[in-house]
Amino acid sequence: MNKRLSPWMPTIFLVLFLGLYAPVCYWLGWNNPAIFDIRGQDYPATWAEALCVATVFCMITLAVCWTAVGKAIDIIALQFVLNALIVLGYFFLNTTSLVIYGAEKVIMTAGEQAVAVNAIGFFVTMALIVIWYGFLWMQHYQLPRLPAPAEVLDKRLEWFLMPLVMLATGMIALPMLLTGTIPMLSGDPMVGRVILEKSTLGRPFYNLGSSLLPALTASLLIIALRKKTLLGKVFNLPLLLVAPVFIIQYLTSNRLPLAYTMLTFFALYTIERKFPRWFLVVAFVGFISFFLFLSGFSSILRQERELLESGNVVGAAFSQAFVGNNLADLRDGAWVFGQWDYEPLNGKTYLGGLFSMIPSAFFPQKKEWYLGLVALNIVGWPTEEHFGLRISFFAEAFLNFGVAGIVGLGVVLGTLFGYLLRSLHLAAAETTPCLMRNLSIVLKMQLSLTLANSSEGFVFWSITALLIVMWVLVERPIRFQFNPVGTPAYGKTL
Repeated sequence: MNKRLSPWMPTIFLVLFLGLYAPVCYWLGWNNPAIFDIRGQDYPATWAEALCVATVFCMITLAVCWTAVGKAIDIIALQFVLNALIVLGYFFLNTTSLVIYGAEKVIMTAGEQAVAVNAIGFFVTMALIVIWYGFLWMQHYQLPRLPAPAEVLDKRLEWFLMPLVMLATGMIALPMLLTGTIPMLSGDPMVGRVILEKSTLGRPFYNLGSSLLPALTASLLIIALRKKTLLGKVFNLPLLLVAPVFIIQYLTSNRLPLAYTMLTFFALYTIERKFPRWFLVVAFVGFISFFLFLSGFSSILRQERELLESGNVVGAAFSQAFVGNNLADLRDGAWVFGQWDYEPLNGKTYLGGLFSMIPSAFFPQKKEWYLGLVALNIVGWPTEEHFGLRISFFAEAFLNFGVAGIVGLGVVLGTLFGYLLRSLHLAAAETTPCLMRNLSIVLKMQLSLTLANSSEGFVFWSITALLIVMWVLVERPIRFQFNPVGTPAYGKTL
């Protein structure tokens, strides 16, 4: 009898691990960040440069290797490489720190701290990925059976997604309609976006719409590409519904949902199609390069339009990606560490993310516990003029629980990543692709990635709600239709 993958496997392990790990760490004092205060070293430190190179090399190598082995590109691999490039930002601190006037010296004194925090976290995560993936592979675990044929599931999914993407389009456009402001067409897109954020009615709807946008639009693009003819691929209802939401999201000047859409679509498409391994590796590198170019170029359009007149726009775009505010998480993390008093936050920002779906009227602490604003308060910047700082992948865990938080989060993410990667690679090996199953796995990957950043708490709850609604409206009715008396024809779970 084949062993079937079950979400209870990583869940039970993590409950047991955290139940033992948390009290031991508090007893030994590992939750105190002060025991790992390494600030004040001269920049650049040789050991920090070596650690930075080793971390970046291992992250990129592991991501490329599991992509080649699994014959599919996934958003965890893409996020790994993007975060590796963020860690590489240590070598650009002497340039990127100049963007923040008056904070140059503080950033330089804490750059090594930011590198070490992320290096520890990523090495623990990589170790757990290898352990869990290897265990599931050696034990020959298989995917649960589908509750119905793949084409039946996917057709029902298509009719579920189309009205939902129209609803998301309206939610994203709502704050622009209420405020009469279109950030990308205003003189200063940043100021225009601040105006949108002040719309009490429009803000929660916008957050929900932009959180759902990547999964909805990427899935509909996959459905559009399944059409038999070129004319059918270009002129079809799913594609016609996707185009307006892309344009409206771009006009809000918030590029992050569009970036996640690119990642999600690219992952789903490589799972859908059976590409050779060499092509996947080339496509992986090409996509990251294209993503970096777009990041830098969109930054030029928003804030540095005079660079368009330079002789080499492509070079300027790549340069802006590294020395601008696109891959500046490590710089901002170093800035926060440099100004911080090293008193642990004891989970305050995680509580802010946990209650992110509750209106501020019922939970006013939600805003002041928001990670981005907590970071602004630490460095002393006005919270009315900025949306918040991105402080690198494992920085929040260190702010709250010291080294114990870094290692604990690494174990949690490594366990979830290893389980989900094995699931995705098994799905990619299936002869008939099932978008419903592939989308569910990719959404769970995105869900696990939000655990590293409580600022994405709203995204976490939005994806959780989407998964539940997909199960209720798409999978559950079909399960009763194809397996009404509990016969094992297609199995019981997705």
